[in-house]
This record gives sequence, C-alpha cells and structure tokens, in this order.
Amino acid sequence: VVKQWDQLLSEIDPTKTYRSASNNWATVALTGEYMRYKMGFSNSTDWFENELKSQMTHLTANGQYQDHSGYGGVLNPMPYDHFPRKYFSVMMEMGYNLSFSDVLHLS
Repeated sequence: VVKQWDQLLSEIDPTKTYRSASNNWATVALTGEYMRYKMGFSNSTDWFENELKSQMTHLTANGQYQDHSGYGGVLNPMPYDHFPRKYFSVMMEMGYNLSFSDVLHLS
C-alpha cells in the first residue's frame, strides 16, 4: 500500500492538478508541491517557484501580505497576512533555500 501511495504522489502533475491563483490560497498548493519535492516525490522546482514568484507581488516592503481580490482593492487585515505566512513558515521550517528564501525569511 505504501508503494502505491508513493507512486501516486510521484505522478502528480501540478500544471494539471492546480489552477494558478493570484490570491493567498495559492500558498497552500505551492507549499504542498514544495513538500512533495522535499520528500522526493518530485524532482522539479519549476511549478512552485513560478507560483511563489507570483505570490511575491503581494508582499509589501515590510513583508506583509496584501490580498488584491474582492472589494475592488487592496485588503490588509491580519487574516490575509497570517494565512500565507503560515504556509511560508512551513516551507522555511522544511529547509526552503531557493530563489525566495531571503524574502520568506523576513515575512
């Protein structure tokens, strides 16, 4: 059974599994893909690095996450900051040290 799960986890194609999102929910998918990579179920960083690059546009100079969806403007309440910060923290805790590690370390 474990071998079957390993095989299934290795066969996930993030370009077909997730839709690209420009809001904080994308951090869930990209963190999951980083975890798959870190655990050896994927050998590519391309998808989650590209999604993470997109998420960087939501960070202010002080590292606060701004959500641009809904209400026709920028939303800055704490939940919009805490939600992606939690997932970024998971990546950092698991040893993320790629393109955006300096930025995530500050957030």
